[in-house]
Amino acid sequence: MKIAILVLAFLSLSACKEQHDLRKHEVYRILNEIFRDDSTFLPIVCAQLTKLPVRGEWNKEFTDEDRSFIADQQELFKDFKIDSSELKFYSGKYKKFIPVKVISDCKGHNNIVYRLSFPFIAIDRTKVVLEVIEDCNCMLGGHGGKYLFIKEQNHWKRTKSYGYYISSYSSKDGKPTSAR
Repeated sequence: MKIAILVLAFLSLSACKEQHDLRKHEVYRILNEIFRDDSTFLPIVCAQLTKLPVRGEWNKEFTDEDRSFIADQQELFKDFKIDSSELKFYSGKYKKFIPVKVISDCKGHNNIVYRLSFPFIAIDRTKVVLEVIEDCNCMLGGHGGKYLFIKEQNHWKRTKSYGYYISSYSSKDGKPTSAR
């Protein structure tokens, strides 16, 4: 009887710890849900992720426990690259998920390429900060920003943006300009 109680106690504690660990499939599930709920169109994505600093304007959105969890995930997933079989965007036209095309030569591409950061995911999986950059690779500029998504009633909502920008190239001198 004592052994059974000890086994149950161990399993309960293990389950609590397990809940806090973030797995690769969970990262993709959360990203795919966000892209579906936010109607984010990402046909071509750069394989390499950008890295957001753990400290930033968004820092106040997370608890101390979240920030520690995020720092751990940044180390655990430091070599994470996007897998085209896992990352998808939701097509409203076809009413289904479509795998993104992942490329490694992001600057030498002739189409619009999207760059993503590794997401900052709260320990309870209800808040995410994600950077999304659209780069047209055509000297016309692009746009991007860092966004806070909050999960409410099983749907992700973009609630804040940090450092959103639109850039373009001036036709007079060929130098980039930026509007925030």
